[in-house]
Amino acid sequence: MVVKIVVDHRERRCDVFSALVDSDVDVVVEALDVGDYVLSDRTCVERKSTVDFVSSMVDRNRGLFDQLSELRDNFECPVLVIEGLDDRAGRDIHINSVRGAISSITIDYGIPIIRTKNGFETAEYIKLIAKREQDGSSRTPNPHSKKPTKSVGEIQRYVASSIPMVGPKTAEALLDRFGSVRGVFTADKEDLLDVEGVGEKTAERILKVITEEYKGVD
Repeated sequence: MVVKIVVDHRERRCDVFSALVDSDVDVVVEALDVGDYVLSDRTCVERKSTVDFVSSMVDRNRGLFDQLSELRDNFECPVLVIEGLDDRAGRDIHINSVRGAISSITIDYGIPIIRTKNGFETAEYIKLIAKREQDGSSRTPNPHSKKPTKSVGEIQRYVASSIPMVGPKTAEALLDRFGSVRGVFTADKEDLLDVEGVGEKTAERILKVITEEYKGVD
């Protein structure tokens, strides 16, 4: 059986793409709306070099967590690959900030992270996962895959977790505390701070998103 992998067209210049093309897999290039490598109807990989990962933490306009939210919302088995050994990527950022972001992605967003040394190792992981997904099953890559229709509870958690700095775990705690999305969005700062996982910055972010006048999108 030949393993098929759908690759986003923006990945064609990286070492991962070259390694995949030179191996025994069927590589299909498309303009993907979500993720970088689609390995089955439920599994998609987002690849970040350490430079991209750290830059996306420093520059909020690059939207790392928005990308990961979309990945999680469209695929049952999302995976993040962080490629490279320099955790700070030469940037002036504390190592604990990087570790905190990695911990949040794993725990709050429920997305497993694979660390690799280089593009060749990334390609090897991608091939292994794709083979595991496709071997003896009908799980072929589907870049337009959608997770099964969400229940009301899942939609409520999605709405609450859509605010930056609020992952699924914190959204669950907020909904448990206030009983509904309306309850979360009408809570004051003191009540928000009583919820486990909500600190000063998160509470301020929630209130800012809810109360600030809409001025359009830049």
